[in-house]
Amino acid sequence: MTGSRRKLGSDLVKVDATTDEDIAHHMAEDDTPEPTDAQLAEAEIYEGDKFIRRVGRPKGSGTKELVTLRLDRAVLEHFRAGGSGWQASLMEKASSMPLIREDRAGGSGKSAGWERQGSVK
Repeated sequence: MTGSRRKLGSDLVKVDATTDEDIAHHMAEDDTPEPTDAQLAEAEIYEGDKFIRRVGRPKGSGTKELVTLRLDRAVLEHFRAGGSGWQASLMEKASSMPLIREDRAGGSGKSAGWERQGSVK
């Protein structure tokens, strides 16, 4: 093989010279702290290869839908100025608007839609 050789960040000679006894000695002197109850409560759980439980963000309620929405810059700045949780504030404001029924004309066979009345201020 030709070409330049890169220097690795580890001492391969030392790694190759490590014996099983050295490894067992280092494992016996393990200074890794025991996991706390809080860490164990958040751990991913497996039984063998079978996954049982995952930590992290819980599944959503299934009542929300991801959409792309274009807002005026002033509206976006107003809600973002509220700091953390501005999306929830925007949702709360939008949810508080009265709903009106819009009957679709034309008999396309589609169900009647809903539309919000009013404007966000």
